[in-house]
Amino acid sequence: MQEQLRDLAVMRDLIATNKAAMKAVINEAMESSTYKEAAQFLEDNLPELKEVEDNIREATIEAYRKTANKHPVTGVGIRETVVVNYNEDEQTFAWVNNSIPDVLVTKISEKPFVEIIKTMAKAGMKLPAFIRITKKITATIATDLSDYLYEKSFDEDKIDV
Repeated sequence: MQEQLRDLAVMRDLIATNKAAMKAVINEAMESSTYKEAAQFLEDNLPELKEVEDNIREATIEAYRKTANKHPVTGVGIRETVVVNYNEDEQTFAWVNNSIPDVLVTKISEKPFVEIIKTMAKAGMKLPAFIRITKKITATIATDLSDYLYEKSFDEDKIDV
Protein backbone atom coordinates (compact mmCIF):
# COMPACT_ATOMS: atom_id res chain seq x y z
CA MET A 1 0.00 0.00 0.00
CA GLN A 2 2.91 2.39 0.70
CA GLU A 3 4.10 1.96 -2.88
CA GLN A 4 0.61 2.84 -4.15
CA LEU A 5 0.57 5.94 -1.91
CA ARG A 6 3.98 6.97 -3.29
CA ASP A 7 2.66 6.51 -6.86
CA LEU A 8 -0.42 8.54 -5.94
CA ALA A 9 1.73 11.33 -4.47
CA VAL A 10 3.88 11.42 -7.62
CA MET A 11 0.80 11.51 -9.89
CA ARG A 12 -0.81 14.29 -7.83
CA ASP A 13 2.41 16.32 -7.97
CA LEU A 14 2.70 15.88 -11.75
CA ILE A 15 -0.95 16.82 -12.25
CA ALA A 16 -0.58 19.94 -10.08
CA THR A 17 2.61 20.96 -11.91
CA ASN A 18 0.94 20.55 -15.31
CA LYS A 19 -2.19 22.42 -14.22
CA ALA A 20 -0.01 25.31 -13.03
CA ALA A 21 1.90 25.30 -16.35
CA MET A 22 -1.37 25.37 -18.30
CA LYS A 23 -2.69 28.23 -16.17
CA ALA A 24 0.50 30.21 -16.77
CA VAL A 25 0.21 29.72 -20.55
CA ILE A 26 -3.44 30.79 -20.48
CA ASN A 27 -2.66 33.87 -18.37
CA GLU A 28 0.18 34.81 -20.72
CA ALA A 29 -2.09 34.42 -23.74
CA MET A 30 -4.76 36.57 -22.07
CA GLU A 31 -2.21 39.38 -21.74
CA SER A 32 -1.42 39.39 -25.46
CA SER A 33 -2.78 42.19 -27.65
CA THR A 34 -4.38 39.63 -29.99
CA TYR A 35 -6.41 38.15 -27.14
CA LYS A 36 -7.38 41.57 -25.81
CA GLU A 37 -8.54 42.72 -29.27
CA ALA A 38 -10.58 39.53 -29.76
CA ALA A 39 -12.14 39.89 -26.29
CA GLN A 40 -13.02 43.52 -27.01
CA PHE A 41 -14.52 42.57 -30.37
CA LEU A 42 -16.73 39.98 -28.66
CA GLU A 43 -17.80 42.42 -25.96
CA ASP A 44 -18.67 45.03 -28.59
CA ASN A 45 -20.48 42.69 -31.00
CA LEU A 46 -22.23 39.95 -29.02
CA PRO A 47 -25.16 42.21 -28.05
CA GLU A 48 -25.73 43.06 -31.73
CA LEU A 49 -25.51 39.36 -32.65
CA LYS A 50 -28.20 38.55 -30.08
CA GLU A 51 -30.38 41.39 -31.40
CA VAL A 52 -30.06 40.16 -35.00
CA GLU A 53 -30.84 36.57 -33.93
CA ASP A 54 -33.88 37.79 -31.96
CA ASN A 55 -35.10 39.76 -35.01
CA ILE A 56 -34.68 36.72 -37.26
CA ARG A 57 -36.59 34.53 -34.77
CA GLU A 58 -39.42 37.07 -34.58
CA ALA A 59 -39.55 37.33 -38.38
CA THR A 60 -39.56 33.53 -38.68
CA ILE A 61 -42.50 33.24 -36.28
CA GLU A 62 -44.34 36.02 -38.09
CA ALA A 63 -43.75 34.31 -41.46
CA TYR A 64 -44.97 31.01 -39.98
CA ARG A 65 -48.14 32.61 -38.64
CA LYS A 66 -48.87 34.11 -42.06
CA THR A 67 -48.04 31.04 -44.16
CA ALA A 68 -47.99 28.00 -41.82
CA ASN A 69 -44.64 27.15 -43.45
CA LYS A 70 -42.28 25.80 -40.78
CA HIS A 71 -39.23 26.52 -42.96
CA PRO A 72 -39.90 29.92 -44.55
CA VAL A 73 -36.26 30.24 -45.69
CA THR A 74 -33.14 28.11 -45.67
CA GLY A 75 -31.50 28.19 -42.24
CA VAL A 76 -34.53 28.82 -40.04
CA GLY A 77 -37.34 26.67 -38.78
CA ILE A 78 -40.25 26.44 -36.40
CA ARG A 79 -40.51 24.00 -33.52
CA GLU A 80 -43.94 23.43 -32.02
CA THR A 81 -44.02 22.00 -28.53
CA VAL A 82 -47.17 20.83 -26.79
CA VAL A 83 -47.22 22.11 -23.22
CA VAL A 84 -49.45 20.53 -20.60
CA ASN A 85 -50.32 22.88 -17.73
CA TYR A 86 -51.76 21.46 -14.53
CA ASN A 87 -51.53 21.82 -10.78
CA GLU A 88 -50.28 18.88 -8.80
CA ASP A 89 -53.10 19.05 -6.25
CA GLU A 90 -55.82 16.83 -4.77
CA GLN A 91 -58.15 17.49 -7.69
CA THR A 92 -55.55 16.24 -10.18
CA PHE A 93 -54.71 13.16 -8.07
CA ALA A 94 -58.41 12.33 -7.73
CA TRP A 95 -58.95 12.66 -11.48
CA VAL A 96 -55.93 10.46 -12.30
CA ASN A 97 -56.98 7.80 -9.79
CA ASN A 98 -60.57 7.81 -11.10
CA SER A 99 -59.61 7.89 -14.78
CA ILE A 100 -56.98 5.15 -14.51
CA PRO A 101 -58.45 2.74 -11.93
CA ASP A 102 -55.59 0.19 -12.16
CA VAL A 103 -53.12 2.75 -10.86
CA LEU A 104 -53.06 4.40 -7.45
CA VAL A 105 -51.15 7.64 -7.76
CA THR A 106 -49.63 9.39 -4.75
CA LYS A 107 -47.15 11.42 -6.78
CA ILE A 108 -47.49 12.40 -10.40
CA SER A 109 -44.50 11.47 -12.53
CA GLU A 110 -44.46 14.40 -14.91
CA LYS A 111 -43.11 12.83 -18.10
CA PRO A 112 -45.48 9.82 -18.25
CA PHE A 113 -48.42 11.96 -17.08
CA VAL A 114 -47.79 14.58 -19.77
CA GLU A 115 -47.45 11.86 -22.45
CA ILE A 116 -50.76 10.31 -21.35
CA ILE A 117 -52.48 13.71 -21.46
CA LYS A 118 -51.05 14.43 -24.93
CA THR A 119 -52.24 11.03 -26.17
CA MET A 120 -55.71 11.57 -24.72
CA ALA A 121 -55.93 15.02 -26.32
CA LYS A 122 -54.76 13.68 -29.68
CA ALA A 123 -57.44 10.99 -29.50
CA GLY A 124 -60.07 13.68 -28.89
CA MET A 125 -60.80 12.60 -25.34
CA LYS A 126 -62.27 15.22 -23.05
CA LEU A 127 -59.86 16.50 -20.43
CA PRO A 128 -60.86 18.23 -17.20
CA ALA A 129 -60.78 22.03 -17.14
CA PHE A 130 -57.84 22.09 -14.71
CA ILE A 131 -55.60 20.53 -17.36
CA ARG A 132 -54.76 22.95 -20.17
CA ILE A 133 -52.88 22.16 -23.33
CA THR A 134 -51.10 24.90 -25.24
CA LYS A 135 -48.67 24.97 -28.13
CA LYS A 136 -45.37 26.77 -27.72
CA ILE A 137 -43.89 28.04 -30.98
CA THR A 138 -40.14 28.51 -31.08
CA ALA A 139 -38.08 29.76 -34.00
CA THR A 140 -34.77 28.03 -34.56
CA ILE A 141 -31.73 29.18 -36.50
CA ALA A 142 -29.33 26.67 -38.02
CA THR A 143 -25.85 26.48 -36.58
CA ASP A 144 -24.31 26.15 -40.04
CA LEU A 145 -25.14 29.22 -42.12
CA SER A 146 -22.07 28.91 -44.32
CA ASP A 147 -24.16 29.02 -47.51
CA TYR A 148 -24.90 32.65 -46.67
CA LEU A 149 -21.19 33.48 -46.48
CA TYR A 150 -20.74 32.89 -50.19
CA GLU A 151 -22.38 34.60 -53.13
CA LYS A 152 -25.48 32.61 -53.79
CA SER A 153 -28.92 33.57 -54.92
CA PHE A 154 -31.64 33.13 -52.34
CA ASP A 155 -34.39 34.87 -54.29
CA GLU A 156 -36.86 32.12 -53.39
CA ASP A 157 -35.86 32.45 -49.76
CA LYS A 158 -36.56 36.12 -49.15
CA ILE A 159 -37.68 37.08 -45.68
CA ASP A 160 -37.73 40.57 -44.26
CA VAL A 161 -35.91 41.02 -40.98
